[in-house]
Amino acid sequence: MNIKEVKSFSKSIEILNKYKHKLTNEQFERIFSTISSHAIENQFANEQNILDLIALETEELDVDELIKIIKKRCDYE
Repeated sequence: MNIKEVKSFSKSIEILNKYKHKLTNEQFERIFSTISSHAIENQFANEQNILDLIALETEELDVDELIKIIKKRCDYE
């Protein structure tokens, strides 16, 4: 999978805003907060990261399921 690297907080938020319609205000704010916290350390969320956060927040996946998916995605098992 080819995941584009994101190099700015504003780009991460631009991506998050694309999916805002799928989230309640509370869910959006929690994800925004997570993205903001990581951006302080110059770690910017790409689209896949944001989709993963949305899946957790909307309970499409639980943490254990997401960890398995990420390990598989990264060829780490």
